[in-house]
Amino acid sequence: IRQLLTDQDVEAYVQDKIFTIRSDRYVVPMRVDGRGRVKGSIYDTSASGQTLYMELSEVRPMNDALLELESSEKLEILRIFKELSAQIAAELDTIDNNYKQLVELDILTAEAGLAVKLDAGPASIRDTPGLSFLRARHPILEMRQGFKTVANNVGLEDGQLSLIVSGPNAGGKTVVLKTVGLLHLMVKARLLLPLDEKSEVFLFENIFVEIGDAQNLSANLSTFSGHLMGLKPVLQEAGPDDLILLDELAVGTEPHTGSAIGQAVLEELANRKATAIVTTHFDNLKSLAINDKRFRNGSMEFSTKNLQPTYRLVLDIPGQSYGIEVAEQIGLPKHV
Repeated sequence: IRQLLTDQDVEAYVQDKIFTIRSDRYVVPMRVDGRGRVKGSIYDTSASGQTLYMELSEVRPMNDALLELESSEKLEILRIFKELSAQIAAELDTIDNNYKQLVELDILTAEAGLAVKLDAGPASIRDTPGLSFLRARHPILEMRQGFKTVANNVGLEDGQLSLIVSGPNAGGKTVVLKTVGLLHLMVKARLLLPLDEKSEVFLFENIFVEIGDAQNLSANLSTFSGHLMGLKPVLQEAGPDDLILLDELAVGTEPHTGSAIGQAVLEELANRKATAIVTTHFDNLKSLAINDKRFRNGSMEFSTKNLQPTYRLVLDIPGQSYGIEVAEQIGLPKHV
């Protein structure tokens, strides 16, 4: 094509000494006055109409041959695809099985990697509902670098159904609640657990969780009414094979009313023989364990020496809220 562009019969009419492609054919840009003076076929024009894209007659056989080769190439690719597809179809069961095994291997590798990061291990599966975690650690906190997670024993004795956790704000009550919930979900996902291998886990059918501020302005729900809405399905559906995790039970209203509702909820869950862990500051809930053996107290330890929580759960002892001490530690003005 470059040689043809230097031919005097062609050179006199070309717009530029270049070639391009139109409709899968090599063409040259030609001035309008070259129409009929240069042998060839026109395949396109410019937007201004001043340039014609012409296939020179000498180039036409080569364009035809090139298109034929491209067509043959496509047919050959199609033939190869069909042949490969037939070979794959003959080994489809093997390939499918290999794929599933690779996926399983990938999952196991990820599970093993997580177990190494968490220093996790197996736990025994128990046949009856209950709770017996030894040196349990929150899995997300355990993965934080430069952060030592406090391990806690969280459990219920035979005949006990509810663990009532009390203690100071920011003392770790909610962390204990979340640790129990996450570890139960992890064992359902066949993951190894960050706790002592002597621990026992029951595979609860359902895990009901009510944690955090349930206020929803768009739904006209205050903190308290939102909390009650969260408790409603628990009281309607919870049974003996379910685990219930309730944070700050019945807060957000007048304390006497809230504590009465909280006690009624706990007693109803115990009557249903559901396993529950709740956090609270209400004294009447702490006293439940004294009068009713279905309940067990637990408290988050607080160092009165340095006014700091230790984040350790102490079983069978109700905890104090240490509100004044926490306020002082946070830095509220002393005269207040």
